[in-house]
Amino acid sequence: MNNLHFINSNLTINLRNSLPGMFFSYLNNEEKTILEVSKGCYELTEFAQEEIISNKHNSYKTLVYFEDSTWLLDKIQYNLSHRLPWNIEYRIICKYGRIKWVREIANGVYDAHGVVTQIEGYIEDITAIKETAPIVNTFLSYQKSINACSIVSITDKSGKIIFANDLFSHYSKYSIDELVGKDHRIVNSGYHSKELFIDLWTTIKSGKIWRGEIKNKAKDDSFYWVDTVISPILNDKNEIIQYLSIRNIITEKKEYERELAKALNDKYNELMQFNYIVSHNLRAPVANILGMAEIFKMPDTNIVDKESCLDFIHSATKKMDEVILDLNTILATRSAINEKKVMVEITEIIQSIIGTLQNQIEESQTVIKTQISDEALCLYTIKGYFESILYNLINNAIKYKSLERRPEITIVAQKQNDILMLSVEDNGIGIDTKRYEKKLFGLYQRFNVDVEGKGLGLYMTKTQVETLGGKISVNSELHKGTKFSISLPLI
Repeated sequence: MNNLHFINSNLTINLRNSLPGMFFSYLNNEEKTILEVSKGCYELTEFAQEEIISNKHNSYKTLVYFEDSTWLLDKIQYNLSHRLPWNIEYRIICKYGRIKWVREIANGVYDAHGVVTQIEGYIEDITAIKETAPIVNTFLSYQKSINACSIVSITDKSGKIIFANDLFSHYSKYSIDELVGKDHRIVNSGYHSKELFIDLWTTIKSGKIWRGEIKNKAKDDSFYWVDTVISPILNDKNEIIQYLSIRNIITEKKEYERELAKALNDKYNELMQFNYIVSHNLRAPVANILGMAEIFKMPDTNIVDKESCLDFIHSATKKMDEVILDLNTILATRSAINEKKVMVEITEIIQSIIGTLQNQIEESQTVIKTQISDEALCLYTIKGYFESILYNLINNAIKYKSLERRPEITIVAQKQNDILMLSVEDNGIGIDTKRYEKKLFGLYQRFNVDVEGKGLGLYMTKTQVETLGGKISVNSELHKGTKFSISLPLI
């Protein structure tokens, strides 16, 4: 039995001396005199065991950093009075003045009368943890911020996803479980060339960062654009072990760029049309006038020929005047900045147009139906432009009626959010939209030479719709009819 007690005592001592940190006991007196410390005392405090045991000048109390002393001793006394152990972090002053952070786990030892005789416990050095905590917290905050606003994923060397954050799941419509274990081909839209991905992999495999814009496809077949940064993750041997991908949604930006490119292209086409007018519609009459003027100046030109020249010059001048008036009308339509918006009642505008076109309606026996929802009775717009848009579409529906059936025009107006959805549909001769798709709203474009016109109507209508901040589209089939759909802001 004595041998077993001896073995257990030695085992306890060996464990205390071999574990990092310091085991201790001290008296519950004023100085907190240390009774015992393990060998870890020197590494922790820079004091040898013999320098600190039973030395009131190097007691437990003197080891505690002065700023922590009062609250720490108060905490210990509170726990002792309530027979509670404690786990506390505080600072100590080492022999040579170095300050360390420590964690103490201890409790009181009580006699038979419940009086505290001593305190015993264990102290470990946590300075490294405390010093790195701000860095770790900063990193965690940074990581949290990135996760909150960016799509984040980590892949292994082969590209297999081993981590995906919530935003990746949100935008891709795949669950995190569906993403992990797959590669990024799961969201490949097929939009980009193979060369782009070859360049991507070549770059990151060489240890460099790759950045680019990628169009992805979600699980529900919707598309989203991301500004992507992919960075290799290296180990302590500078070897690539993983890849970190951070992506930010830029779908709205790409949509804006697409619309801007379309607007620029439309402006370019418009400029080309103006150029065509100047070079053909104006140049030809000018050339004719100059030619006739030369003939007129010839001394041998007789009176009859001179009168013919004057008639020809008059005709050419009249043609030039018509072209100039058309250009002026087009330019005036484009400059709506100073036009005043007013509240317009759609039914009143329709009735006014019907009154203006009364003769044509009666002569063609056209039936006009309206379906105006209560939410779409009024809109805040430029009255003249809105009236012109409806007038052109209703007038065209009557002009291009089918002789095989009684003309019918249906006008529908509905509200979707803050947008007026307006349509004008007829059962007329229709338009070959496949043939004239790109020319449909062009300047001086005519699709039926049997009906009188200049080819300005649809161009002017589209211009006015866009000036009001709206869009116009057409759906038509030959010999069946045409439907123009317009969206306009209600406010």
